[in-house]
Formats: sequence, structure tokens, C-alpha cells
Amino acid sequence: MSALISQVRTAARRLVRAPAFSVAALVTLALGLGATTAIFTLVDTIVLRPLPYPAADRLVRIQHPVPGTNPDWVWDLSSAGYHHFGARNRSIEAIGTYSFEELTLAGPGGAERVPSGAVSASALEIMGARPFVGRSLEPADNRPEAPPVVVLGHDFWERRFGGDRGILGRAIQLEGMARTVVGVLATDTRLPNDAVSVWTPMTLDPAAPPVNSHWMRTVARLRPGVTPGAAEQELLRLVGEFTTEFPGAYSETFMRESRFSVRVTQLRESVVGNLGSVLWILLGSVAVVLLVACANVANLFMVRAETRRREMAVRTALGANTGQLASHYLAESLLISLAAAVAGVWLADQALQLIVALAPRGLPRIDEVALTARAIGVTFGAAIVAGLVFGALPLVRLRGTLRALKGDDRNATATREQHAARGVLVVSQVALALVLLSAAGLMLRTFRNLVAIQPGVDPAGVLTFQVTLPFARYDTYRETFTFHRELAARISALPGVAATGSTQVLPFSDAAGCSLVFVEGRPVPPSAQAPCVASFSVSPGYFEAFRIPVRGRVPSWSDTERRTGEAVVSKALADRLWPGQDPLGKGVRGNGDQPPYYRVVGIAEDVRSEGKREPPIEAVYYPMLPRDSANLWSPPVSMSVVVRTSLAQPAELSASIRRVVRDLDPELAPAGFETMNRVMERKMAQETFMLILLGISAAMGLVLSAVGLYAAIAYAMGRRVNEIGIRMALGAQARQVAALVVAQSVRLVAIGVAVGLVSAIVVTRVLRASLFGVQPTDPVTLGLAALTLLCVALAAAWVPARRAVRIDPMTALRVE
Repeated sequence: MSALISQVRTAARRLVRAPAFSVAALVTLALGLGATTAIFTLVDTIVLRPLPYPAADRLVRIQHPVPGTNPDWVWDLSSAGYHHFGARNRSIEAIGTYSFEELTLAGPGGAERVPSGAVSASALEIMGARPFVGRSLEPADNRPEAPPVVVLGHDFWERRFGGDRGILGRAIQLEGMARTVVGVLATDTRLPNDAVSVWTPMTLDPAAPPVNSHWMRTVARLRPGVTPGAAEQELLRLVGEFTTEFPGAYSETFMRESRFSVRVTQLRESVVGNLGSVLWILLGSVAVVLLVACANVANLFMVRAETRRREMAVRTALGANTGQLASHYLAESLLISLAAAVAGVWLADQALQLIVALAPRGLPRIDEVALTARAIGVTFGAAIVAGLVFGALPLVRLRGTLRALKGDDRNATATREQHAARGVLVVSQVALALVLLSAAGLMLRTFRNLVAIQPGVDPAGVLTFQVTLPFARYDTYRETFTFHRELAARISALPGVAATGSTQVLPFSDAAGCSLVFVEGRPVPPSAQAPCVASFSVSPGYFEAFRIPVRGRVPSWSDTERRTGEAVVSKALADRLWPGQDPLGKGVRGNGDQPPYYRVVGIAEDVRSEGKREPPIEAVYYPMLPRDSANLWSPPVSMSVVVRTSLAQPAELSASIRRVVRDLDPELAPAGFETMNRVMERKMAQETFMLILLGISAAMGLVLSAVGLYAAIAYAMGRRVNEIGIRMALGAQARQVAALVVAQSVRLVAIGVAVGLVSAIVVTRVLRASLFGVQPTDPVTLGLAALTLLCVALAAAWVPARRAVRIDPMTALRVE
């Protein structure tokens, strides 16, 4: 131990006496370790760590793919399917259902929108919910005849009710309905993707008529030893019983045309979604940065070893054995590596705080991200491995050190092996940097392609917010229509407001879903299925507020009030239903194929409501008041309001709009005030987030490669001072010497670029799912990445070349 301590102290003194080497190696390695640790922590927390539920490895989600309807659509369960699976399966130990929405809470403290989870009692049991005060929800609470109750979330209970235990047994007003508080849950209870303030029992009636409506999200716990694949096979057999058990909802035609199936996936995979693949790509990018950093540091250690050849030779001549020399080098390399690990952990912690702050809202499990002991352990493990490698590099060429005792060898140029070793490091750095640059370039082109796509709406100057009317007081179409007509009139009277409209589906925010649409005069044959398209209500002023061009006209408030049954369809749907015809005057209907039909009076330009990556939606825009004998699905109690304003800051209208809503109904709480620009930015937030992180990785790789290339060239020129002096004394021109230096550097870079291009063509294929409008092997992107790296390499080689041509031959020949 005393010998070890002595060796460490000696190594520390040597490093202090060489600050340029020590600081450069420490900073370079710390940057690589810090970046890798930060992204590894994201992967570990979001992708690898089990969800915070009991038996999390056995929790699954059940869904229904319908590739015949749309290859990308995956439906949740229907009420009939939920009860059928729960009663007849043998693979699932418990199954629960839940939905998330915001409800209006009215009371002495004023109305507010609170996040709510409507759940089955079994879902809370599966998620390990524990009552803090009172009780949790029970199966009896889910029965149709059960009295309305509510359970509060712990944080909400403390904030809204001051932690008053006397709240138990009292009623609170949720969506205009009095619900009795029966308990408060512990602090760690939440839905898989959402934090919840109030928990209400979902009404579950196994005897209800089956309906082909898939809105029930599920969480299920498999029996011990049952795999998701085995459970899926059993549920697939149960799906085959739908046509006999529920023929009115699941006809043989529907099952065949939609290719209705079932899918069982790990709940963790369902929660993370495609973010997992994105994070793995980012982890790979920072791992490349770490490799570039390690190549830089390895080069520094090799240079340091060469400058100390004579010292090592003397030690060897005086009897030092390989073990003693190894401890000499390893003490320095491990000190540098461990110090870099400490700095890297600090950098990772700071980076994680910044990443969490910049991360888009709704990113799965982002609130759980924090530096963990496992991430710190990985960092120090990587640092120790790197330190051992750095310390071992000088020992590879130890056999040639005795030659340094010869006096005439002290100014000799580096050997062929030394040149080759440094050349391999330079080539590796350039190749790795090119892979990073290519990936970043592909993501940048994807981002530019997405930005260039016209969304179909004009977001400039548009403010949006949500109004949800309590069904207990607004349970008819007439009541919801009257409210929104008056709301639109009052908002339109505010200064600076140009247009106001309402919609059930806000583009780039809400999922449009689909419902069957039947066309007048075109009966659906028994062997086919009616088209399933987006179908929702909009108010007059909606198209004007978004500046969506409409051929024909848009129904007015008076048209809607007269129940004339006029509708607008999107151009994409019109082209599909009536190719080569004029859609104006045609009839469509959503619920059934019997008259009366809604008359198409306008064709709206296409809107990419689901996002710029998706095609424009095929939609029917129905009026808020249905025509007689052709009811829509339900009164539109939850609507997004769209306000176009001439104000420079649309958000300035928020306070005035709140007053308008409060004057109309004091128990309402408008929520979600956002500019439309912000809504669209949030839709692209994941692409932007990944682009930023990948861009930072590419920039780090490029800078580290340039620094490493410059250091290698500068050192090589320093070792060749005598050679350059002789060349110039024999008549070599400055430009010839400069060309020699640059050519030797560019030769290495060219090899690195060639290797990097081959690697990029292979590696960037993993980005295929994240790209849009560009191929992974896009020659323009790869060519620009290679050209950028060559330019950086030329810049890195130019400074040593200029220094070389300024060498005085006589001075160079006298250098020792």
C-alpha cells in the first residue's frame, strides 16, 4: 500500500509539472464521459428501468391492430372485448382499464381544470395504489347503479384542501356532478403516462349492448411464467369468438375487411413508444464521441511516452522491470481517467438538468430522470478501462527504448511503427466523426423537409384553448350550440379579434380517430366496409380562423340553427369518394346508411392534422346541431376554441377570454391557452429535441477530431524539425514544404473519410424510421459531411504547415 501511495504521489507531481498534457487529456476525456453518462442515464431511466408498479415485468397492454382499415392504426379495447377477455382468458391474472381527461372542479376556491383518471378498481390494484386516508376505489364503485364517488391524489389533496382529513365524506363538484370523497391515495400513484389529481370510477356494465367503439385503455398483469406472446395467442382465439358472441358489433365482413386482431405488449414498451429507438441512437452517437475523445487522449499519451523515451531507457538500464514501468504509466493514466470520471459525472448532472428543462412536454418518464448510482458506476468503469488502455499503450513499444541511449538518436524522427500507430488513431477519429456528421446531416435535412411542408392551416396570430361543458348541465345539442354561439359572439367583440371558431379536433394536438361514413346512392355491399374517416363537429368561423380555403361555402350560425344538415368535407376525402366528380350537393352520413343525409356544401383544403409526417386527414366536418333523424354521436361538450387576432402577442387575450367564459358560466374553467405556433412546435418537439442532441454530439466529435488532428500533425512537425531544416537548406521552397505537410495530413484524412463513408452507409440505416424525405444513404448529405471534414482537416493542417515553412534552416539544424 505504501508503494502504491508513493507511486500515485509521484504520478500526481509529474502531471502537475505537465499542465498542458494533463489539462488537455482530462478535459477531452471528461467531455466524452460526461456526454455518454448523460445519455446513458436517459436510456437507463426511460427505457431500461422497470415501471414503478408491483410486478412491473408482468404488466402488459392489450390493443387491436386493424391493418385493413389503416396500416398504422391500433385500437384500444371495446367494453364488450374488455369483459370478454376478462371472463374467459387463462393467461391474465388481472385486467384493468383507464382513461385520462381533464375535469372542471367547481368550488369556493374558483373553478379549475384538474387531471383526472377514470379507472376500474382492478387498474388501481394492478398499479399498486395504496390509500393514505380513507379507502381506494372498489369493484362495487364501477357498477352502473353505484353512487358517484371520487378519490383524491395526495399532492392535489394537500394543495387544494390543505391536507384536511375532514374532506372524507364531503361532496365536491366535478363536471357539474356532486361526488363524495371516499379517500386519498398515496403520493406514488399515477397512470402510466400521466399524473392524476382526482380518480373517478369508470362505469362498467358487462350486460351493456356490445358496440364497436374502442376507447378503453388497458393494463393487465400476466400470470407468473406466462409470456406476452403466449397471452396474445390465447386472446387471438378469443377474438375469433367476437362474430358469434357480438354479431351486431363485429360482423364477419368487418372482421375480414379490417383484419381485426389483437396485440399484447409489455406496458413499458407501450409507455416509451418509439422514444426508445431514438434514445438508443443518441447513446450510440455519444459513444462515438467517447471513442473520438479516447483516441485523442491515447494520442496524447503516446506522444508523452515518446518524449520520455530516454528517461524510460535509463530506468530500464538501471534495472527497472516491465511491472515497474507499467505501474509508472498506469499511475498517470488512471489518475487522469479517474479525475475525468469525477468531472464527467458533474458535467452529466448539469447536462441532465438542462435536458430535462428543454425536453418536450409529455416525453415519457422524463420527470423520473436523475443521475443514478448505476450511471455513475458505468462512468467510472469506462474510465478505468480507458485508463488501463492508455497506460498499456507505451508498453507496446518498450523493446525499443534502449536505443534512445545513443546520443545520435535523440533528435531522430519517429519510427514507422510510431507513425502507423498515430495514423490509425487519426483515421479512426476522422471516420467516427464522419459517421456523426452524416447522422446529424440526415436529421437536419429531415427537419428542413418537415418545416417546408405546408400544414394546411395558418398558425400566425392564432390563440387556442379548451372549454369542456359539464354533461350534467349541457346534455343536449341545443345547449352546447347555444353556449358556443354566444361565446363566439362575445370573443369576436373583443379588440383585435378577427375570427373565432370551435372544433372537437384541434389540428396537431388531438387525434382525429375515425368513424364510418356512408355515401348517398352508394350502398355498401355485404362483402365490403364503409370508409372510416375523421368525423367531428366544427362551428362557423373555424375555417376562417385557421384561414383554410373552402371551395363552395361554410354553413353559418343560422344555417346550423335551422338544422339544414350542411357539411364540409376535406379535399382528400372528396377525391376518394367522388373521383372526377363535383362533390358539392352529394350526401354523406355517419350513423347508418338511411336518409336523411348531410349535404356537402364546401370542400376544404387538406390539413395535416395528425402531424407533418402523416398524410392529410380525410374528414367530414359536421355542424354542431345535427339534422333531424340524423343524430351525430353525442353533444360536443369538449371543444377547442380557435381565435385569430391581429395582436402581436395573441396570449394577451387570455385574461379577457377567461372573463368572457366566467360571465357565461362561473363554474367553467377554460384551460390550455396556447398559440397555434406553440401547438405545432410541440408536435415537432421530439424531432427538434433529437436534432439538438445529435447536433451537439456531431459538433463535439468534429471539434475533438479537429483538435486531435492538429495535435498529431503539430507533434509530427515538431519531431521533423531537423528533416525540414535539411530540406530547406538543400533548396526546398516554402510552398513545397507546406504542400508536403498538408499532403501527408490530407492522406490520412482521406483514408479516414473513405472508411467513414463506408461506416456511415451501414450505420445510418438505423435512422431510417426517423427520417423523412431523405434516404439514409443520401449522397448529397454524405458528400457534404465528407467535404466538411476535409475542410476542417485542411484548416487543422494549415497551422502546423505555416509554422514549418517559417523554420530557419540554420536554427533547425542546431536543435537538439
